Amino acid sequence: MRTVLLATAAICAVLGCLTLVSEASGGTQPTKLEGLSYLQARKVILSYGWSPLSANCEGVSKASCAQFPEIQSCSEVDPGYCGMVFTNKTRCLYLTTSGGEPEGQRDGDTHVTATNFRAGPCFKG
Repeated sequence: MRTVLLATAAICAVLGCLTLVSEASGGTQPTKLEGLSYLQARKVILSYGWSPLSANCEGVSKASCAQFPEIQSCSEVDPGYCGMVFTNKTRCLYLTTSGGEPEGQRDGDTHVTATNFRAGPCFKG
């Protein structure tokens, strides 16, 4: 079992996969970022060495832009989709979230709906 987990981790490290081992399933089943709350997903992303790509963000408060520099833009209509961008060396990670802009340190309704990996350079907007 340990060998399978180590092999999976090695493959993900090479391919740029982002997974979270689910404690609810006994710690052996990887969980995709899609469906996670944004704050949970962000912790995973940062733990894998990704960095927020800072730029002007649109459709959110200045406080949210300061706390979440990866925000590209947020729609101002329900359900409040937002685009986030992270970079890791020559790779880019684009996230789409739903539920409005993230709200500080409190887990809210904002959750990841889609992920997209691309080769760099990374752009916002």
